Amino acid sequence: MERVRSTWRRRVAAEYRSAAITAELLHWLIALAVSPDTLDRCHRVVADELAHAELSRAVYLAADGDPAAIPIQRGALRLPHAPGQPLELRALAVAADVFCCGETVAVPLFLALRGEDGEVTQADARAALDRIVRDEATHRAFGWTLLDELLERLGEGGRVWLAPQIPGFVQRICEAYRATEDLCTAEQRAWGLMAPARYSAITEVCVAEVIRPRFAARGL
Repeated sequence: MERVRSTWRRRVAAEYRSAAITAELLHWLIALAVSPDTLDRCHRVVADELAHAELSRAVYLAADGDPAAIPIQRGALRLPHAPGQPLELRALAVAADVFCCGETVAVPLFLALRGEDGEVTQADARAALDRIVRDEATHRAFGWTLLDELLERLGEGGRVWLAPQIPGFVQRICEAYRATEDLCTAEQRAWGLMAPARYSAITEVCVAEVIRPRFAARGL
């Protein structure tokens, strides 16, 4: 059960961090006076990520996890992108990296984690994954919409500035999920885990078939 606990413990921290950095992005977007619809979508993402953190915490506790052992590093709850650059460019980098890469990959990953009916049988894990799957497509759409809105505002200069950074963003998401271990026990699957190698394979397909073509269509 230790792998179950460690996986869901990390997910609590990851979802909480996602809420924090999206809240910071929301502050930037308010300052940039982006469209009201974009602000509403960003606000929804913050609320969703906090809900995901709470649901993940419920799974961790159900697996006899120690609530005091959940690591939340304050230093990780900030956006590090493009320090010293104008806020428009910083937001552009976040949209491309965190959402167009990270949240886009999250869609097929969480679909695979949830799997078919009867695969994930632990009730808390199933409830968490059902909610996350329902939300991730919205988060992905928000990211690409935000990217388009900012590129329209910044014009060719924004595209020229962002384009050289795209390979690094893509490489980082691939490295984050790269693994060769192909083991997942029946008990682990019941708690919503899958073999690390599946993360790697799903990510590579998503990058090749979704992320790279979408960036290319935007001249990136």
